[in-house]
Amino acid sequence: MQSLYDKRLDLTADQILGIQFDQPEVLFLKDSDCITSAYRELVRKWHPDRNKAPESAEVFDHLTKLRTQADEKLANGTWQEAGFFTCRLKDGNSFRVHADASRPFELGTMYLGPT
Repeated sequence: MQSLYDKRLDLTADQILGIQFDQPEVLFLKDSDCITSAYRELVRKWHPDRNKAPESAEVFDHLTKLRTQADEKLANGTWQEAGFFTCRLKDGNSFRVHADASRPFELGTMYLGPT
């Protein structure tokens, strides 16, 4: 779940389409203004009226859904910083764990890290 924010304009259609809807943190930073700015930059590049690539409409739709998900996560406080997993405890406390990768499995999501 490494952040692609700095490389966002160089991403290919396949790389953008490979970002899961539940992980907008990979593409956007945790700031409403940064989300809007990054989204606008990407839309300028991938809007079907400007980009004649056959997959541009699909990429544009995917970006819009990722932005919506990013706004929702920011609003409800479930934003996960790329590369980290935040554990929320019953008593209200939380802690962050570095995660190099995550994989879905039958009980939820497994996070893999150096320790």
